[in-house]
Amino acid sequence: MNTGTSNDPIGADILARMEKLEQKLKKRRKTKRLHHRLRSPSPFSSSRGDQDRTCKRRCRRSESIEVLTSSVDDPQRPVLETATPDPLPFPVEAPLDPEILLLLGAPQNSEEPLGEPIHASIAERWTVVLQKGLDPEITQQLLKKYPVGTNCTFAKTPRVNPEISASLTDSVLERDLRLSNKQLQMSACLAAMGKVLSLLLKNEQPDGTSFIEALSDSGRLLSDLFYQDSFLRRTLIRGSLNNKFKKTLEEAPIDDLLFGSDWSKTEITSEAIVKLQTPAQEVPIERAANSSVDIDFEGQATPSTTLLQRTNLLTQLQGTSDAVPEGQTLSYPTQPLITAPSYAGRLSHFEKVWREITCDPIILSYIRGVKIPFIQPVPHSTPPVEPYWSPSEKVAIYTELTHLLELGAIEECSSTPNEFISPIFLTPKSDGSLRFILNLKSLNKYIALDHFKLENRNTVLNLISKNCYMATLDLKEAYYVVPIATKYRKFLRFKFSNHLYEFTCLPFGLSIAPFVFTKLMKPVVSLLRTQGYLSVIYLDDFLLLGDSYNCCSENICQTTSLLTNLGFVINREKSQLIPNQECRYLGFIYNSQTMTIALPSDKRELIHKRIIEIQSQNFCKIRKLAHILGLLTSASPAVSYGWVYTKNLESQKTLALKKNRGHYGSLMHLSSSVKNDLEWWKTHIVTSKNYIRSYIFYMTIFTDASKTGWGAVCGDDRAYGFWSSSEANCHINELELLAVQFGLKCFAKNQHNCEILLRIDNTTAIAHVNRMGGTKYPVGTSG
Repeated sequence: MNTGTSNDPIGADILARMEKLEQKLKKRRKTKRLHHRLRSPSPFSSSRGDQDRTCKRRCRRSESIEVLTSSVDDPQRPVLETATPDPLPFPVEAPLDPEILLLLGAPQNSEEPLGEPIHASIAERWTVVLQKGLDPEITQQLLKKYPVGTNCTFAKTPRVNPEISASLTDSVLERDLRLSNKQLQMSACLAAMGKVLSLLLKNEQPDGTSFIEALSDSGRLLSDLFYQDSFLRRTLIRGSLNNKFKKTLEEAPIDDLLFGSDWSKTEITSEAIVKLQTPAQEVPIERAANSSVDIDFEGQATPSTTLLQRTNLLTQLQGTSDAVPEGQTLSYPTQPLITAPSYAGRLSHFEKVWREITCDPIILSYIRGVKIPFIQPVPHSTPPVEPYWSPSEKVAIYTELTHLLELGAIEECSSTPNEFISPIFLTPKSDGSLRFILNLKSLNKYIALDHFKLENRNTVLNLISKNCYMATLDLKEAYYVVPIATKYRKFLRFKFSNHLYEFTCLPFGLSIAPFVFTKLMKPVVSLLRTQGYLSVIYLDDFLLLGDSYNCCSENICQTTSLLTNLGFVINREKSQLIPNQECRYLGFIYNSQTMTIALPSDKRELIHKRIIEIQSQNFCKIRKLAHILGLLTSASPAVSYGWVYTKNLESQKTLALKKNRGHYGSLMHLSSSVKNDLEWWKTHIVTSKNYIRSYIFYMTIFTDASKTGWGAVCGDDRAYGFWSSSEANCHINELELLAVQFGLKCFAKNQHNCEILLRIDNTTAIAHVNRMGGTKYPVGTSG
């Protein structure tokens, strides 16, 4: 910091001021000590002795204030002053010198500055528009009065591209229309101001009325835009206030405050305006003697409860869950916020709650009613001939139809033009009951499909951690809670016993059903994960995870509460709501203690039984081997090296189909190699399990291949080679696999029971390695 020198007039002036300030500070300290000695006793003291002692302490403390000043011999050194502040205020302070006030700087005015008053006639007219808006007819007249100039067309409101507009929802188009109307008013204001500026720049001398008129019209349009934004702000805020006062708040005029400053004429008080998003009361933790999660799925909540109250449990449970010992669970509410008149399509009654967690227009349109995205007009269909039903099948269908009618999932209807009638059939559920399926195969040909990804077993393997706790949650009749838009229900019709029915909700068999439901679940899982609660969602099946028993209990509490408040119904019978370190999910048993994945006993027994049935035969239908191969493939993730012993079976099945022109009903010979692989499965299916990767790699090997040679790198070690004439004729995918094989032989030939990371730039080769080979390239299997 440069403070100046004696030859510098500015520096000399600053030093003079500093010396003068130092003298004034010395006088100030003397005055301060004097005030301390003469200060009257404190009125809060309990006795005279206490007052004297207090006064003495204060005097001693004031006398101990230390002041450090700059040395007179060193004018370059800035003044540094520190002092211990007195905790009690001074009774009277002497006014400061004007020069000191100048050094302290000018005080800042906390009030917003106001400009010069405008003409009373202008203020009167603008105030009316600012509080009530401009009459729509006047607005239209002004918009027509001021078109955009021919050389400034970019000020004209741009239209949405027709290709994009055709794919937008009604709500998006309506919102865009409101914004474009505001842009129209801005365009008219720009045109009016451009007119005035152009006249001034041309040095023309028209009468002043044209100036006044254009500027006045611009002012009215801008005032109306200001009012529109104020009105929008009021609308957004009213949604968070008590319904009892909404009407009164709507009628309150806008002035300096958004809802008016004159509250004396209304019954509203600041205490009466209670936000619905008030913090929820603490949730008591009940000790459950039977160590089960006590959930009431049938109760009703009070209307004043909100979703945020339920999700506030996330915060409240964090402060109390540590006190819950393992084996004792939280008792928490799972009551819906809104009572839906029927089960089917019930999400439409929960739209307000959904808006609290998402603003995605597609998701909100699904909540109101799914519109089937046809890629072309659906042609008129000839009603299918109703098949012959056995007496037992008729009873099953009648039972299922009665259940669907009670749910409101279907309703009887009359025939209408352009309807589409599909056949029906029944398929068994996992619990032994029958599921009613509408065969929409013919209709699905006309429906656009979007590509999407489902979470699956791989997601579980990536999220599961050592000694974590897990629970599963299943939604009851999940598809049926999603409504179908009324005008699209005529495409979801079927006939039974000369009666015509149509689905009112999302049916099984509709090609877009998995996509729609997965899309609905995205904001749900996103909200939970942002709060720190891990879960895997496969359609209506949830796997909930937690690092400890209490964390998993909280996860169960919050997920169940959130889903119930959004309109879903939890299936208690199919859910595992007690945190455990072993859990069945999507057909596999995951164990976080041993970090293994295994098959359930019922699936082991089924595969073992099917293998014994086919092993005694020399010939079988291709369809039967394909059925067993499907069972083995689905079980391979839980059987060590199971993938290896499916490749030969897959090759034999493919060759048999090729020989019989794709006819699955043809017979095929079971070779000795097929029977050997089946024998391996029969032996290992009973006890085998697979270990979940720890992703702690012993080494990383990079490999690459071209048509001329291969290369591999592991740390600082390198290996490479060139192809022989026969190898060079192989497909590049096979060459990539050969490069992997050579790389492993070079760097990992002495390693075992460890994880090695292979870096390959060929996706086909990666798939072959991860699935332990393939049927097209023998390298991955035989090497």
